[in-house]
Amino acid sequence: MMSEFWEQWAATSAAPIQCLKRRAQVAFRKERHLGLVIRRRWITFPDEINGAPVIVEMPENAPTKTCDQGRHDQCGHRLGGPHEGGILLKLSLPGFCWRCGCPCHNDPHRAGRLF
Repeated sequence: MMSEFWEQWAATSAAPIQCLKRRAQVAFRKERHLGLVIRRRWITFPDEINGAPVIVEMPENAPTKTCDQGRHDQCGHRLGGPHEGGILLKLSLPGFCWRCGCPCHNDPHRAGRLF
């Protein structure tokens, strides 16, 4: 059992849902943050949005559109949401499970707050 309320957000026990993407590719890209070079996993896959073919590229733990726009209570990755445990986009190695990286889900000082 988790002792702190915020731990429910940071260490959810919900299993990720499967939304496997064909022809998905996972690669490491170097990024600079505060003078440091880090390697971050990115996934690229073909998809269809509103009937138009698109190529989706996103980093691991990228915020959802709703969190990015400040509508945190509408994020599907929130506690009790349909995607609380993440979305499994690729099973084979290297696998890729996407979880919203917004601090409202994983920062103990912001978890559960709609800021």
